[in-house]
Amino acid sequence: MTDKRLKIGIVGAGNIGQLLAFQLSNDCDVQLLSHRVTRLSSIDASLTELDGIISQRHFPVIPSCHTSIADLDVILVCVKAYQVIEALEPLLPNLNPHAHLILMHNGMGPYLSIVPRLKVTQGLSLATTSQGAFRKSQWHVTHSGNGLTQIGHIDGTPLTISAQKHILKNIPNCEWKEDILTALWHKLAVNAVINPLTSLHQCRNGDIGLPKFDLVVKEVIVELIQVAKAEGVLLDLTEVTQRVYDVIKLTANNRSSMLQDVEAGRQTEIEFINGFIEKQAKKHEIACPKNQELRQAILELNQ
Repeated sequence: MTDKRLKIGIVGAGNIGQLLAFQLSNDCDVQLLSHRVTRLSSIDASLTELDGIISQRHFPVIPSCHTSIADLDVILVCVKAYQVIEALEPLLPNLNPHAHLILMHNGMGPYLSIVPRLKVTQGLSLATTSQGAFRKSQWHVTHSGNGLTQIGHIDGTPLTISAQKHILKNIPNCEWKEDILTALWHKLAVNAVINPLTSLHQCRNGDIGLPKFDLVVKEVIVELIQVAKAEGVLLDLTEVTQRVYDVIKLTANNRSSMLQDVEAGRQTEIEFINGFIEKQAKKHEIACPKNQELRQAILELNQ
């Protein structure tokens, strides 16, 4: 007897959302969900694989308020951190009573607003990915790197073993992380250093590895570790610092997502990166002047 096909809805058809839609559709039923459409439709999407082969898929596009949402087992949310609440608002009342949400975005914080709104039979996991993808056109994404993807339970009813198996099998280099919060704080350290500094200095990621940035990098990380400890997450300074510099080196030629947002005049995720550190620091009466300074500087760029 084989497992039934997992039904997955993906909120956020950006680069990563489309990439994951292709990967998961290998043996799952995947639909794209949107609060911006009012009727059922569909799209033909293309993916250029790492080996250059172009794959094509046909995906249904479902309004978030549509009754068919109740058939979905898993909702994978791949929007910007500041878009999570808006995207889920019309969707939550229509979810299957046993549906499981997975949030995947830069920064931290939105899950704290989602947890109180879940039914006791529903669950929430958090995820982070280092997979690379860029858009050739609206519905044609190129897979540019097979980075690590980590998923872990955070609240409510855990994701079923069967659903875990399907997701881990289809997303390359994907692992289940029992201590997902520690992994997310590590990722937050990377984002808290690279995103604001590349944006303020209009440079590529690799430039942040120059000696002139050493002090500010250390200050950001030390403050983050103090706040994480107050939140019950113990991080090692040497380990976190090494992780930050490893990512700087591995992505040396990249232009950070925040730099791209600043250049395009778009809202950034600063409030969910350095701003999240500052907010949690205030809760515990911890001083974090460097993260506060970077947050304010980024906010002033788009004024």
